[in-house]
Amino acid sequence: MFKRHSTTCSVIAWFLTACLALGQVTLSADPIVCVEDLNGNGDTTEPGEMAGCVGSDQLCPINATDCTPGVTEVCPIAGNVCSAGVCNTPGTCEAIDVFGSPIYFCPTITGGGGFFGNDLGACTTACASAMQVCTAAPGDYTCPLGNEFACIDNAGVQQCSANACVDLATSPPVDTPLQGQGTMLIDDGDRDQDGFCLGATVIFNGRAMECLPSGLSTAFQDCCEAQGEIYTDSTGSAVQSTLTNKAIIATFQAATTAYGAYSAAVASGASTGAAASAGATAAGDVFAVAFDPTTLVIAIAIALVLEWLTRACPQESLEAAALVASEYCVELGSYCKRRILGSCVQRGRSQCCFNSKLAKIIHEQGRAQLSTFPNGFGDVEAPDCRGFTPEEFQALDFSKIDLTEYYDDITQASDAVIQQTIQDGVQRFNDTQGPGG
Repeated sequence: MFKRHSTTCSVIAWFLTACLALGQVTLSADPIVCVEDLNGNGDTTEPGEMAGCVGSDQLCPINATDCTPGVTEVCPIAGNVCSAGVCNTPGTCEAIDVFGSPIYFCPTITGGGGFFGNDLGACTTACASAMQVCTAAPGDYTCPLGNEFACIDNAGVQQCSANACVDLATSPPVDTPLQGQGTMLIDDGDRDQDGFCLGATVIFNGRAMECLPSGLSTAFQDCCEAQGEIYTDSTGSAVQSTLTNKAIIATFQAATTAYGAYSAAVASGASTGAAASAGATAAGDVFAVAFDPTTLVIAIAIALVLEWLTRACPQESLEAAALVASEYCVELGSYCKRRILGSCVQRGRSQCCFNSKLAKIIHEQGRAQLSTFPNGFGDVEAPDCRGFTPEEFQALDFSKIDLTEYYDDITQASDAVIQQTIQDGVQRFNDTQGPGG
């Protein structure tokens, strides 16, 4: 039966390191961004709900509003101030020298009636009592959304926005990592000279995984989608379980190899299409030599890798999508993976994934029989995907486990044969544990 040791070190953790560059493309292109929840669902994970800010003063273009031009009153006499439409300071008489004699006039009085010849007194009296009408002139722009929002020049148009801009170079997004991630490799712990396990043994161990639906980190592509079954089950024998596990690992290796080939092609100047083709070829080479092809639908797997290369999908999304498509996972739900300004810009879907559909079914129905799994599969953000201890596995009542979901994937056999296969596997497992297992 499938087993794993708690003393193991993960040998596929390094497969996850290459994925981050693709997931960050959108952020680096627009380092100053803003977000708005346009559909009111509490997240900003839909296309159009995030944008790069524009203009030298950084305006959020999402629902930007045209500002209203203000109107100010201007007194024709420089330096005078308008009040209630008129200059509140009277003008002073001015003189024009005409052939050596001054002609006085008052600029405050319009219509030609402001000329007083050489009578300075009359000019002064009239000018002191005259009221000059002020004129309207364009003034400061105001934002209809409120005076607290500044009007900013956006390609010659004064606009304002209620959405704040954030510089991701100085205020990076806040990420929430999925807790409890590990591997589900078999027999990868230390053993003694007789081959017995030196660490704790678990059966049907799982792995906490996540895929990313449409959002900021995926360039708004759905990285949870995979078409068709990737892995296939048999009757759950130890040999077939090992082959399937190798197929799972080969998929991860193929994805890593494909990403390397894709990156090298892009660096050499190849087009995106040509680079993706090179990546798919590299993935096919891995698939051709890595495992028994009966455990994997190779064409679908290569298509999945190719699709991953042409989208901004983290590698673990590829891994999870392949396992989910093969019905090897228990879906736990979604949670906010990444936030900007407190707003969720990327969600993650978490799962507990196993190396066979049989393992998933036994976990789904078997955990409910045991008091040692009071929280089922744990939290959405912290899945509990551990395998059964030998004691827990022996305590399972397999007569209460419905294998209907599994029938289509296995060699046709009666219920009795299937149950006997499982029981035989349990007995073989117990026989091989050794002292202290």
